[in-house]
Amino acid sequence: MATHVRHPILIAEAPRSLGARSFAALYTLESLARATLVTVLPLTAFALLKEAALAALLAVTGWLTRTHLPRGM
Repeated sequence: MATHVRHPILIAEAPRSLGARSFAALYTLESLARATLVTVLPLTAFALLKEAALAALLAVTGWLTRTHLPRGM
C-alpha cells in the first residue's frame, strides 16, 4: 500500500464556490460538442462523397483508428 501520496497543488487553490453547477456546465458543453461532431461529420462526409457506403466506411475507419491505435501515434 502506498504510504506517500502526492496531491495536486492547484486543487487546494481552487475556489470552493466551484461545485456541481460548474461540473454540470462543463459536462454539458463536452456532450454538446461530441453530439455535434457525431451528427455533422457523417453528414458532411456523405455530402462530399455522394455515396452512403463510402461515408460509412470512412466513419468506421475513423472510429477503428481512434480506438485501436496507441495514444502516442
